[in-house]
Parts: sequence; C-alpha cells; structure tokens
Amino acid sequence: NNTSEQTRGEVSCRIWRSLSQPSTSQKKKIKLWLLGTCIVLCGGFWVLVYSRQQSFVSPRLNRLHRYFVAKYTGDFSHISSLHHLDEAKLNSTFHSMVDKYRVTNHTCTNPASKIGFSKTHKTASSALQNIIFRYGKDNNWTFAWYEEGSQLGPPHNQYKLDEPFQSSWLDLVYWKPMIQQQGGYNAFVVHANWNKQEVQKLLGKDAIYITILRNPVDQFESMYSYMKFQQEFNKTLDQFVNNVVRNEIPVGRVHSYLGRNQQLWDLGRKPRDTQTEEQVLKVIKEIEKEFDLVLIAEDMESSLVLLSQLLCWPINHFTTLQVNTRKKSHQIPMSEDVKETLKDWLWGDEMLYAYFRQVLDRRKHNYGIKALQAKVEELRKMNDQVKEVCVEGLGESKQNDDLSTEFKPWSNDIIGYKINETVPWCRFYGMVENRFIDYLRHVQRKRFEDWTYDQAADAED
Repeated sequence: NNTSEQTRGEVSCRIWRSLSQPSTSQKKKIKLWLLGTCIVLCGGFWVLVYSRQQSFVSPRLNRLHRYFVAKYTGDFSHISSLHHLDEAKLNSTFHSMVDKYRVTNHTCTNPASKIGFSKTHKTASSALQNIIFRYGKDNNWTFAWYEEGSQLGPPHNQYKLDEPFQSSWLDLVYWKPMIQQQGGYNAFVVHANWNKQEVQKLLGKDAIYITILRNPVDQFESMYSYMKFQQEFNKTLDQFVNNVVRNEIPVGRVHSYLGRNQQLWDLGRKPRDTQTEEQVLKVIKEIEKEFDLVLIAEDMESSLVLLSQLLCWPINHFTTLQVNTRKKSHQIPMSEDVKETLKDWLWGDEMLYAYFRQVLDRRKHNYGIKALQAKVEELRKMNDQVKEVCVEGLGESKQNDDLSTEFKPWSNDIIGYKINETVPWCRFYGMVENRFIDYLRHVQRKRFEDWTYDQAADAED
C-alpha cells in the first residue's frame, strides 16, 4: 500500500509539473489556441461594429449588440431607432404650445443690417442664402467666413461639421480689426454646426436670427441623392430602408456629420439630446427661443413675405431663382411604404418640422390671410419677371458643359441656368454658391485694404 501511494504521488507530481511547466510543444499549442480565440472574437466584433454590409446580421443580435455598446459607452442614442409618433396627441400638444405664441405685426423704421442664418442641408437654404448675398452685396456687408472655402467647420477642416461653431475660429482672419471697429459682422450665412451663443459674439447686438426646415422624408431623400449616400452604403435608398432602417441597424454619420435627423443636427443638437419625445419637445422650445423666424421650404413664398416684414426689406429683395436644385432625373422615387418607414426613423426631425409648421400657420393668420396672399401674388409676378429677363435657358448637357464657370454647379445633378449677361444684375441670381462667396470675399478683402489705407492716413494726420 505504501508503495502504491508513493507511485500515485509521483504520478501526481509529474502531472503537476507538466501543467505548471509545459513543454515547448505545449506552449506553442496554447499560444496558437489563444491567438485563434482572439482572432475570432476581434473579427466578430469588427464585423458587428464597423462593417457596412450588415444586412446579414439578425435584428435581434443587432439590438443586443447596441445594448451592450450603449452600456459600455454610456450613449443610449442608438437603442431606440424606429418610433411611430401619435400625430393626434402630438398636434394637441403643439396646439397648446402655439396658443401661447403671440405674434404681432412687425412694424419697423430701419432695415435689418445683421442676420444670423443657420443654413440647414437640402432645405432650399441656398435660395435664401442667395437673397441675403444679393442684399449684402448692394449694402457693403461683411460676411463671417474664412479667407478661403465656403463652410465654417473647425479651421483644420472647415468642411467637417461635427463640432459646434466657435467664434474663436475666425480670430486669425486678417480683416478682423476692421470687423471689431464696425461692431461685428453683418451676416453669418454659411453651413456650420449651429451655436447661437458663439454666433452672437460675431454679430453683436440687434441681429435677426432665422433658419429654414423641410419635410424630413423629402429632405433625407434629397440628401441621399445629392451627397451620394448610395456609394457610401453601397445600397439604393430602397435597399437602405429595407435592409438597414427596418432592421434597426445602427448607422454612422457620413463624413461624420450627415445622416439621420439632419435638421436637428444642423441646429446644434446631438442624438444623445433627442432620444425621447420629452427631450425633443425641450429642444424645440430651446430652438424657438433662438430664432426670430423659422421658414418652411414647402411654404416658401409665405415664409419670404413674413421675412420681408421682419427684416423691413421691400418685397422685391426676395425674388429668387431655384438655386442648387436637382434635376428631376436625379430625384429618387419613393413608395408610400418607404416614406412611412423613413418617417418613423426620422421622428425627431418630424416633431421639429410639425411644430414649426404650426407656428408658421399662426404667423400667417396674425399677418392676415388676404394681405399675405396679395403679397405672395406680388412676389410671384416679380419672380416671373426675373426669370423672363434673366434666364435664357437651362444647362442642356448632362455635364452642364454649356454653362459658363460662374453659373455651372459643382455637381452635374444640379440645375444650372444660362443667364442673360447683358443685364448686369441678372448675374447674381444665377451665380452658384461657391462663386458668389468668392466674389463677395474679394470685395470684402478690397474693402479691408481700403480701410487699412484710411487707418494709416488718419494715423499720419
């Protein structure tokens, strides 16, 4: 018995030594097993998080994945994706909010000379921007922008609009001394991630603040086409809705700033701030306080009449052509089923849009429906006259090659105008946005040079 116990002890010791001190071949096997496990786990995580081709992942697995990512990051903005709004309940809530909204007919003696415009994406905002550009040109306005480029993202990449605008970004522009002396810029009107507190630092006192909204489903379709989302996601809009939206697969923002609920994003609100209806209602109240007027793209003419009253500018200053508008051949047809699904996916923007439509209707009522309609008809006649005098035709080639440089859109998807260049003022109706910005910046630079010369002359005197 003692011998057998001793033998068992020796065997146990040998087993223990082999486990605690594995041989070279055993170590190699363990390392290979650990490496294989890591590859499988990391590869699986990469597929779930980063791959754009996610349609093969089950919706249940996606929801589970979103939950664990949210728990880990503390960001629950992707937990709830589709959400059907109770429109009757929502309209009742909005109605009570709008009932408290008092709008008096605006009487003024001096035209507005400072404007802060939050330029939202694909909402007819370029037409409104063109109106402000033309007025500013005629009145020697200074515009807030960099010494080159056309947007106001951070200085290291002005086209990446994923950070709230900061006034300090314009500290190094060389015309700043002139701006300080005149009491701030006249206008802030290019794309930026809106931050009113910082914009106010540029404009100073007495500025008027405006923005424009559009039906969110139509806005998203326009953005999907215009910004080439089909290439980004490798899916048509129908495929995107059926494979991604309906399966509630999380989608990152294209170029870090374009995507779901774009209008809330452009107005400086992030997904974490708009996860519930209560949060969106709170945001709507904040936005209402930030702007003197929210225009609606689907009711553009009435919106412009109200803006004419607010700014104390004659109605003839609000004539415009449809600029930065896509050709019909590049508009994506949508079924009612796709529209309804997008509406549930874009429910945050839907709430925002529905509320300010009601506010606009109240403003129209307070203005006087008959008086408003008379002004709308007057504006339409003026627009017809502008088109008759200024537009000789549309760009006929697919590449818009038959248009001169000033009037040729950056994208071949966009309508361009053949402008009657024998009438000087027509030029600025058809001039594309980037060219108009370059023109105004050149004038602003020349004004600064004259100002610098005058300052030096005064110093000598």
